[in-house]
Amino acid sequence: MMLPQIPQFEALMEKALELDADNGAYIDSLGWYYYKKGDYDRALKELQRALENLKEEDAVIFEHIADTYLKLGKTADALNYWQKSMAIEANPKVQEKIDAAKQQVTKSVPTPEQDVK
Repeated sequence: MMLPQIPQFEALMEKALELDADNGAYIDSLGWYYYKKGDYDRALKELQRALENLKEEDAVIFEHIADTYLKLGKTADALNYWQKSMAIEANPKVQEKIDAAKQQVTKSVPTPEQDVK
Protein backbone atom coordinates (compact mmCIF):
# COMPACT_ATOMS: atom_id res chain seq x y z
CA MET A 1 0.00 0.00 0.00
CA MET A 2 1.49 3.30 -1.02
CA LEU A 3 0.89 6.15 1.38
CA PRO A 4 0.30 9.61 0.02
CA GLN A 5 3.38 11.75 0.24
CA ILE A 6 1.58 14.59 1.97
CA PRO A 7 2.47 16.01 5.35
CA GLN A 8 -1.13 16.15 6.52
CA PHE A 9 -1.83 12.41 6.04
CA GLU A 10 -1.83 11.75 9.79
CA ALA A 11 -4.25 14.62 10.40
CA LEU A 12 -6.52 13.38 7.60
CA MET A 13 -6.58 9.86 9.05
CA GLU A 14 -7.34 11.18 12.52
CA LYS A 15 -10.19 13.26 11.05
CA ALA A 16 -11.56 10.18 9.29
CA LEU A 17 -11.40 8.30 12.60
CA GLU A 18 -13.32 11.11 14.30
CA LEU A 19 -16.11 10.46 11.79
CA ASP A 20 -15.89 6.65 12.04
CA ALA A 21 -13.83 5.76 15.11
CA ASP A 22 -14.27 2.00 14.81
CA ASN A 23 -13.39 1.65 11.12
CA GLY A 24 -10.72 -1.06 11.05
CA ALA A 25 -9.52 -0.08 7.58
CA TYR A 26 -8.92 3.52 8.67
CA ILE A 27 -7.14 2.38 11.82
CA ASP A 28 -4.98 0.01 9.75
CA SER A 29 -4.04 2.87 7.42
CA LEU A 30 -3.02 5.01 10.39
CA GLY A 31 -1.00 2.13 11.84
CA TRP A 32 0.74 1.53 8.52
CA TYR A 33 1.49 5.25 8.31
CA TYR A 34 3.29 5.01 11.68
CA TYR A 35 5.11 1.91 10.45
CA LYS A 36 6.35 3.77 7.36
CA LYS A 37 7.51 6.62 9.62
CA GLY A 38 9.49 4.11 11.72
CA ASP A 39 7.30 4.55 14.83
CA TYR A 40 6.87 0.80 15.31
CA ASP A 41 5.48 0.84 18.86
CA ARG A 42 2.72 3.23 17.87
CA ALA A 43 2.16 1.31 14.63
CA LEU A 44 1.69 -1.95 16.54
CA LYS A 45 -0.79 -0.34 18.91
CA GLU A 46 -2.91 0.98 16.03
CA LEU A 47 -2.66 -2.21 13.96
CA GLN A 48 -3.80 -4.33 16.90
CA ARG A 49 -6.67 -1.90 17.44
CA ALA A 50 -7.57 -2.25 13.74
CA LEU A 51 -7.68 -6.02 14.13
CA GLU A 52 -9.99 -5.72 17.13
CA ASN A 53 -12.36 -3.47 15.18
CA LEU A 54 -12.79 -5.68 12.13
CA LYS A 55 -15.78 -7.93 11.83
CA GLU A 56 -13.69 -10.54 9.99
CA GLU A 57 -10.01 -11.38 10.26
CA ASP A 58 -7.95 -9.72 7.54
CA ALA A 59 -4.81 -11.18 5.95
CA VAL A 60 -3.30 -7.76 5.22
CA ILE A 61 -3.65 -6.54 8.80
CA PHE A 62 -2.08 -9.77 10.07
CA GLU A 63 0.78 -9.16 7.64
CA HIS A 64 1.16 -5.55 8.80
CA ILE A 65 1.27 -6.67 12.44
CA ALA A 66 3.87 -9.33 11.57
CA ASP A 67 6.02 -6.82 9.67
CA THR A 68 5.88 -4.51 12.68
CA TYR A 69 6.84 -7.27 15.11
CA LEU A 70 9.83 -8.07 12.92
CA LYS A 71 10.97 -4.43 13.06
CA LEU A 72 10.63 -4.61 16.85
CA GLY A 73 12.92 -7.65 16.90
CA LYS A 74 10.13 -10.07 17.84
CA THR A 75 10.61 -12.68 15.12
CA ALA A 76 8.52 -15.39 16.81
CA ASP A 77 5.53 -13.03 17.05
CA ALA A 78 6.09 -12.00 13.44
CA LEU A 79 6.04 -15.63 12.32
CA ASN A 80 2.82 -16.23 14.23
CA TYR A 81 1.03 -13.35 12.48
CA TRP A 82 2.40 -14.16 9.02
CA GLN A 83 1.09 -17.70 9.47
CA LYS A 84 -2.32 -16.29 10.45
CA SER A 85 -2.21 -14.18 7.29
CA MET A 86 -1.40 -17.22 5.16
CA ALA A 87 -4.24 -19.21 6.76
CA ILE A 88 -6.67 -16.62 5.38
CA GLU A 89 -5.03 -15.95 2.03
CA ALA A 90 -2.06 -17.61 0.35
CA ASN A 91 0.47 -14.97 -0.62
CA PRO A 92 3.94 -15.72 -2.05
CA LYS A 93 5.42 -12.56 -0.53
CA VAL A 94 4.22 -13.53 2.93
CA GLN A 95 5.58 -17.06 2.42
CA GLU A 96 8.97 -15.55 1.53
CA LYS A 97 8.88 -13.56 4.78
CA ILE A 98 8.05 -16.72 6.74
CA ASP A 99 10.89 -18.66 5.11
CA ALA A 100 13.40 -15.86 5.73
CA ALA A 101 12.33 -15.49 9.36
CA LYS A 102 12.58 -19.24 9.95
CA GLN A 103 16.13 -19.19 8.56
CA GLN A 104 16.98 -16.29 10.85
CA VAL A 105 15.58 -18.12 13.88
CA THR A 106 17.41 -21.31 12.92
CA LYS A 107 20.72 -19.42 12.65
CA SER A 108 20.25 -17.83 16.08
CA VAL A 109 19.55 -21.12 17.88
CA PRO A 110 22.82 -22.62 19.14
CA THR A 111 23.61 -26.15 18.01
CA PRO A 112 24.50 -28.76 20.67
CA GLU A 113 28.18 -28.40 19.70
CA GLN A 114 28.03 -24.65 20.37
CA ASP A 115 26.41 -25.24 23.78
CA VAL A 116 29.24 -27.48 24.99
CA LYS A 117 31.91 -24.73 25.13
